[in-house]
Amino acid sequence: MVCAVVLAIAPAWGLAQEPEAAEIAAEATPESTTEGDGDGKHLFDIGIQNLDTPVGNFSTTLLGYTRAFRGDMSVTAAVTLTFSELFQSTDRGTTVDRYQGTGDTILIYSFAPGKKITANPWVPRSIGFSLILVVPTGNAANFLGGDQFVITPQAGWVIHVSEHFDLLPAVLYTSSFAHGDRALPVELLSAELGMVWAHRTGWWISYSPSIVRDLKRDDWDYNDTFSVGKMFNTRIGLSLAHGTLEKVDPNAIRNDQQWMLFFHYVMPNRTAR
Repeated sequence: MVCAVVLAIAPAWGLAQEPEAAEIAAEATPESTTEGDGDGKHLFDIGIQNLDTPVGNFSTTLLGYTRAFRGDMSVTAAVTLTFSELFQSTDRGTTVDRYQGTGDTILIYSFAPGKKITANPWVPRSIGFSLILVVPTGNAANFLGGDQFVITPQAGWVIHVSEHFDLLPAVLYTSSFAHGDRALPVELLSAELGMVWAHRTGWWISYSPSIVRDLKRDDWDYNDTFSVGKMFNTRIGLSLAHGTLEKVDPNAIRNDQQWMLFFHYVMPNRTAR
C-alpha cells in the first residue's frame, strides 16, 4: 500500500518555516522566508493509514525522511510497512488471510523557489515542482505492493487570499510502467485546489478537492481530502486527514475512504547561523 502523504503526497506533505517559539505568528503563512538556515532541514514523518475495503482491511505505517536544501529543493525517501487482512467467501463460510511486511518505496524530488521546506504541513509540497516515484519493493502476491512503478510529476503555486487563508492550485499527471503480473495500470490527469487556513497558534485546517480524468477508464472522478493539524512547538506536530483514496495506491478500490494520522518532527539545525 502507498500511504496517501503522497503523497502527497498530496495535500498533507509539509513545507514551511522553522520559527522560534516567539516567531510563530510571523511564520505561519506560506510566504514567510528566513535567510541563513545553513544547509537545510531534516524532517521525519510517521504516518498511519487505515483502509476498510469490500475485500479486506489494510493498515499501513509510513516512515519518511526529508532532506531540505536551502529552502529551494528537497528530497524525500519513505517506505511503507503494511498489515493486510483479506476476506474470501468459500462454501464453508468466510476465511481471513493475513499478511504483513515491507511495502512499496516512495521517492520525491521537490523544487519550491522561495519557500522554506520544513515540517508545518499546512503548506503542501505542491508549491513549485515535484516528481514522485513509487518503487514496487512490496510483495504484490501478499497485497503489500503494487507490482509496478508509478511516476507523478506535479506543478502548483500559492494564491495568498488573506493573512490566514491561502489557495493552492496544482496539476498532476500519474502514469505506471514496468508492470508485473499483478499490476493495475494507471494513467491519470488531475487538477486540485487546496484551501488552507493556518493560524499563528500553530493550528491549521485544509480541504483539497480534485477532479481526476482517468485515461485508462475513459471517465471522470472526484476526490477530496480534509485535514486538521497542530504544531505544538517549532519541532513537533500532529495532523489527521480523511479523504477519498488516491488511485495511485496499488491496492486502490474506487472511491474507498481512508483515515491518516501523521507525526511530524524537525531535527534541530546545528549548522544554522
